[in-house]
Amino acid sequence: MALLSRAQRTLRRGVMFRGVGLHSGQVTHMRIMPVHEPDFGIRFERVDAQLLAHGAHRRHRYIRASWQNVVSSTLCTVLGTEPMSSLHRTAPSHRIRDLLDASIVGRAHCVWTVEHVLAALYASRVDNALVQLDGAEVPILDGSAQPFLASLSDNTVDLAAFPTARRIVVMRDVFHVGHGGQWGK
Repeated sequence: MALLSRAQRTLRRGVMFRGVGLHSGQVTHMRIMPVHEPDFGIRFERVDAQLLAHGAHRRHRYIRASWQNVVSSTLCTVLGTEPMSSLHRTAPSHRIRDLLDASIVGRAHCVWTVEHVLAALYASRVDNALVQLDGAEVPILDGSAQPFLASLSDNTVDLAAFPTARRIVVMRDVFHVGHGGQWGK
């Protein structure tokens, strides 16, 4: 495994999206904002009234895009923080609808269906951005990462004012992972 580095990047300007959530069916407004703070990473922020009414924003303002914050991966990737800890990584598939319902009404601080927007940010080499949502689920748009990618292309900038470089891990060996008769490499 080798470590490479390059300058961290963010957006030149914010971009906005509006669409329906694939699983919730609710209209969501989403804004991807530039962040000029080094090592901020990609974070999600729920700004909807339902979540704010339950006070969850005071405990956990941001949800970092990290494998450590994956609450569920049944049907879509769900990122979350407390108060979902009792359901964290142990929710049986029949409880997925309960999780979605709890996040829609603001009892749970999580974001749903993040795969396409995260893929577009990665493909655009964006290291630092804030994704603000007024609902629980990222809009599905056309069902791909393309609409996000189109808005991000030619809209990134190096964080030249900061000497902090992005660390990139390069895997040089094949890794096998398995559990219960399933595996990947």
